[in-house]
Amino acid sequence: MTLAAAGAPAAQGIVPASMAGREGGSSTAIPFGLAQPARIQCLYDAEELPWTGPRLLQSLALRADNDQPGTTSFPLKQYLIVHVQMSTAARRSDEASSTFADNHGADATFVAAGLRLSLPGQPPSPTAPRPCDVRIPFSQQPFFYDLSPVRGPRTHRPGLVVDLRIELQPAGDYRLDSPLQCASTITPFGRLGPACLTGRGLPLTITPNASIKAGDRVTYTVENMMAGALFAVVLGAQPGTGTWGALPLPYALAPHGAPDCWINTEWLAVTPGIADAGGRGQASYPLPANRFLVHRALHAQALCRDLTANPFLHVTSLGVSATVCGPLGVARVSALGDWQARTGAVSFGTGYIIELQ
Repeated sequence: MTLAAAGAPAAQGIVPASMAGREGGSSTAIPFGLAQPARIQCLYDAEELPWTGPRLLQSLALRADNDQPGTTSFPLKQYLIVHVQMSTAARRSDEASSTFADNHGADATFVAAGLRLSLPGQPPSPTAPRPCDVRIPFSQQPFFYDLSPVRGPRTHRPGLVVDLRIELQPAGDYRLDSPLQCASTITPFGRLGPACLTGRGLPLTITPNASIKAGDRVTYTVENMMAGALFAVVLGAQPGTGTWGALPLPYALAPHGAPDCWINTEWLAVTPGIADAGGRGQASYPLPANRFLVHRALHAQALCRDLTANPFLHVTSLGVSATVCGPLGVARVSALGDWQARTGAVSFGTGYIIELQ
């Protein structure tokens, strides 16, 4: 019998949980956009699950991509043969092994074997994300997540492993939604008055890159300076509170001859630069590849030397806070061309957005 999207029990939730109601920002043709067998294993850290503790799981559903709402579409794709193995994870996603078996816990269970699957057609939808309607029922048996025989404290809460083995599939484009890309939340803070202007008659601005991920770089762009002006990007620990030296923040520079200009964060790190001919400059910082930076905020402000702006010869910008939005605690191990492969290529921070029931 061929199985397609159908009604199902109430959902346990979207995994990764932060992707509920949000398009993943990336897509992947692995495995369903290929005309070959494949083995794909996804690891989800416990922090990405929408529940805590043991859980009975009876089906999973994948989410088709909708990166261009109203345009992206995929036709019905039939006659796939799929096997699914689930387990409590033996390791965290950032420690994922290229050997599939190393990532599985002792409770590894085949929940579907030789399942004949149809991927439902995905017409253009003006709303993103799509529902998770590439549904795979656990036709062999349900899976009991985290019924570990280990007693006493554990070094970390275990995650979940979803192991898809595509034995047979026809050609045809079919992409899944993936959380590889993310958008940082960017929020201004502090004070800046209308008289704090550069020699161009414009306020000094500072903007971080739109997607800030641990293990990557954050780049701040400073604009509206005079050509060749000296500037600095300053990093602080607090957005507009605390002290600058012994002075409470935000601190007004008006008594020093810079009306409406304020110091909005303490100076924990200062990176100087020189504006280009267009009055623009950048400062970039590497971020540690630490999962626990995700969802934390970085705070910064720009300062520029301007001989024509005011008697203090300097102007400042508003402060800006930006969250580290990724990578999420997800990893994918993939082997193409062999659905029974024992090893594959590891990609940290990418996987599938799924719904578990």
